[in-house]
Amino acid sequence: MRYWLTVMRFSMMTTMMMAGAASQWVVGCGQSPGEPEPAEPRGAEVQPAEDLRARPPSRGRVWGGEAMRRTVKWPDDAKRVIASYEALDGPSREAVDAAPVPVLVPDLGVQLDQRKVMTGPEWASFWGQRDGMTVSVHASRMARVFAGVRPTPGTHTVREHEGFITRNEGIWAASWIEHGVAYDLQLECAPVDAPECVDSTTLEALADGLTYVGGRGAEVTR
Repeated sequence: MRYWLTVMRFSMMTTMMMAGAASQWVVGCGQSPGEPEPAEPRGAEVQPAEDLRARPPSRGRVWGGEAMRRTVKWPDDAKRVIASYEALDGPSREAVDAAPVPVLVPDLGVQLDQRKVMTGPEWASFWGQRDGMTVSVHASRMARVFAGVRPTPGTHTVREHEGFITRNEGIWAASWIEHGVAYDLQLECAPVDAPECVDSTTLEALADGLTYVGGRGAEVTR
């Protein structure tokens, strides 16, 4: 019993000596004894070291990204393909008549079980489908303009216009500017390796065969 009491006393004395040494080290660093270091108030902003401050950008601020409405150049009414217009259902024909942009749809030679047209204040969109294939055409008269940023030159020719042809996750897409409007044609196949989607041949043929079915006309180019 005396042995264990002696061990405990020795342990307590050792602990006190270590605490005293730590206190002397703090005093040596400039902290007055008996004066605890003030706690940082909650929510206080921690100031970063001077060498860690973010440096200002080396170039000026980039302005831009403003939404701009394109000036639509409406095609001659004689170029309307009435048969393609009449092949649409009633709501789709109404959407074409209200469209603020020229509506392009696949030629009737493209076999599609469904043909739909939708429209919004600045855009129009066609959607068509048959077993294993979906086709969509989106047209918009809006653009984002960034000061000092030049448009990237197109890599392909689409409908005799400079444009792009890409493939992402199995979906083929062609994009170009026509009539002052940005068009985007997409082709999706199921399965993705179906013959129509092996390469861009079908997509390019679809683009070349798009027909003009109408729109609201020049009164919306304000």
